[in-house]
Amino acid sequence: SGNHAGVALLLWLGKKANYSAESAKQFAEDEDLRFWRRCTTCGPMRDWMVGKLPKLDALTAFQPMQGLVFQQLFDPVSSTFTYALGCVETQETILIDPVLEQKDRDLAALREQGLSLKYVVNTHCHADHITSGGMIRK
Repeated sequence: SGNHAGVALLLWLGKKANYSAESAKQFAEDEDLRFWRRCTTCGPMRDWMVGKLPKLDALTAFQPMQGLVFQQLFDPVSSTFTYALGCVETQETILIDPVLEQKDRDLAALREQGLSLKYVVNTHCHADHITSGGMIRK
């Protein structure tokens, strides 16, 4: 059925784009996929699909290279990713594209990793959200 095809498509896209379960949910809502919003019997399919993707709904922290700390944070309201890049040796971090409403979460995540914030960078003008850079600076 179309619902099964929607589940398969979203799972394929999620795996291909390395979506977390939270990102896939947001994508399904944004695209108004029928099996996600309008199907009253599709709950088991949704649950199965979400279970096949990594959780990572708010924070992903790992060290892809020795000496580098990388954190990816996600704001589901604006569908915005914020990134923290840090140095293990100096414990200094740069925060990229922070979201105003997530300021406390972002700073708490850095503290939990034992990192201190050195810089905030906005990579472009953000029409989808307000940056928290100014509030962090205060």
